[in-house]
Amino acid sequence: AETAAAAAKAGADLIGVILAPSKRQVSVGEAAAIVAAVREARPRPKGWALPRFPQRAAPAPDQGADEARETRQWLQGWSGLLRRACAQAGPLVVGVFVDASADEMNAAAEAAGLDLVQLHGNEGWAVAAELARPAVRVVHMGPALTAEQVCSQIQGGLAAAVLLDSKGGGTGKTFDWSIGEEVQRRTPFILAGGLTPDNVGAAVRQVGPWCVDVSSGIETDGVKDPDKIEAYLRNAAQA
Repeated sequence: AETAAAAAKAGADLIGVILAPSKRQVSVGEAAAIVAAVREARPRPKGWALPRFPQRAAPAPDQGADEARETRQWLQGWSGLLRRACAQAGPLVVGVFVDASADEMNAAAEAAGLDLVQLHGNEGWAVAAELARPAVRVVHMGPALTAEQVCSQIQGGLAAAVLLDSKGGGTGKTFDWSIGEEVQRRTPFILAGGLTPDNVGAAVRQVGPWCVDVSSGIETDGVKDPDKIEAYLRNAAQA
């Protein structure tokens, strides 16, 4: 909770809590304590609530040009809404889940006071429609994936945001940023995978994501390092 509060004070827009089997996993009770610490560090305007973007029907799996355009517009709308929400009442707290049921995720999000839910497993896209919170859907970047293949996986009308991460996530390894650069020309996304205070500026300048995610890159001996957090946020903002 102290680390999350420090990140909030340093200007983080999104703070993640891992609610899936992992060396970084926390309980729902611990997640609630982290949320409380973040809210104390950066209080929200009284009565503020995360706005909801209008929902629309889920697309067919085989996207044509019109569907791809609608998906891009959907994610552009959501990225703008989330950026404004972060500016008004950030940081937003994101619960990270792997292959949990919608009921499990909704219950945990309600109990902990989460703002967003991140789908980091093989849940698919449709489960986002069953969630009470907006979802961030991860696309794992295998070494052979092309930008075309990545974009074909992204479905509009469901998740509020897409996060491109190295396959597996949390490995400290980057993927080919040139692929991310091509994807960014078609649709906005959050960039993750091997980012550190030393390379995040270059990543932002080359790829142009609307947000950058980090975990192991701001750790020292497996523990979040406040100095690295500050350096990461500073270098990302200045890029």
